[in-house]
Amino acid sequence: ELPDFDGKFTLLWEEDYLLYSTKEGVARLDVESGKIAWSTSMEKLKFKDVDRYWETEHGLVVQIKNNLALLDVEDGAEKWWIPIKPSSDIANKRGLPFFYNLGDRFLVLANDGPVLLDAKTGETLMSVEGKYNKDVEPFVEVGNLVAFFFDKHISFVDLDAAAERFTIEGKIEEATSFETVESGGKNYIVFGFNKRLVAIDGA
Repeated sequence: ELPDFDGKFTLLWEEDYLLYSTKEGVARLDVESGKIAWSTSMEKLKFKDVDRYWETEHGLVVQIKNNLALLDVEDGAEKWWIPIKPSSDIANKRGLPFFYNLGDRFLVLANDGPVLLDAKTGETLMSVEGKYNKDVEPFVEVGNLVAFFFDKHISFVDLDAAAERFTIEGKIEEATSFETVESGGKNYIVFGFNKRLVAIDGA
């Protein structure tokens, strides 16, 4: 029998431990000893409401309704939590990932546009507003940039610098695949967009 188990949610079973929800929050059971390593109260979020989770080098990221939280599985510390609503079109209707682990940063395809988070603190490093285009993939890597496809424009973002570099306006009616072309000792990314040929620096 699990101490304080609320009977509603068992989150993560690893080789040496089990995380499960309690009436107050979450607890960790060490499998080998059968003892509770820690039990943590969560004031604003209910662990039983976890929808999705991701194991990262910084801890366990959990989606609880329209929030994300980072939990340290070693000591139970809740490192941060932020209100952020994932894109329901991408996550639910299209069944695509909306959370991407980039090492020291997390990319979230939120309801109002992509958001880049600092993995350690949960701080928002950058956000781009826009309604995702439903007819194409949410984004593609273009050289050292990432192109996000919205209904009426394409936004080119440098995730390393946490900065939007430029946009191409226009409703996406037609877009061809991205190709790398070398010219004059430089690489360019070339693609067709609404019957136009577009080339950008792919360095």
